[in-house]
Amino acid sequence: MAKNGIKNEIIAITSLATGQSVKIASEKSGIPYRTLHRRWSDENFKREISEARRQLIESSLGKLVDSTGDAVDALRRLLKSNNENVRLNSCKIILGTMMQLRTQIEFDARISTLEVYLGDGDEFRNTVEKH
Repeated sequence: MAKNGIKNEIIAITSLATGQSVKIASEKSGIPYRTLHRRWSDENFKREISEARRQLIESSLGKLVDSTGDAVDALRRLLKSNNENVRLNSCKIILGTMMQLRTQIEFDARISTLEVYLGDGDEFRNTVEKH
């Protein structure tokens, strides 16, 4: 595929990965609508779109993680506000978030324990099939 063809393909995949329609992806990429619509039906193309979407999500998640410290600092500053409602809302957010994180950490630990116990899943499947 020529250099412009690869560039156009990347534009189309990125457009589709971000939820834009085939029509808009076609217009942005310069790939004919019918061609792109046909590609949309191809499983390999769908996997490329899914991979692009996963990479976009990971990038966004990295940015969120990077700003977490600033967000916590801002909430902590709000705990000292003169406005009682601001302090109360800050407390609710901090405590609610901590409970969610605690639940998630416990859930992850339980899943990890089950994965270790089950191994690759064959032992579990064999046990289920016998009963």
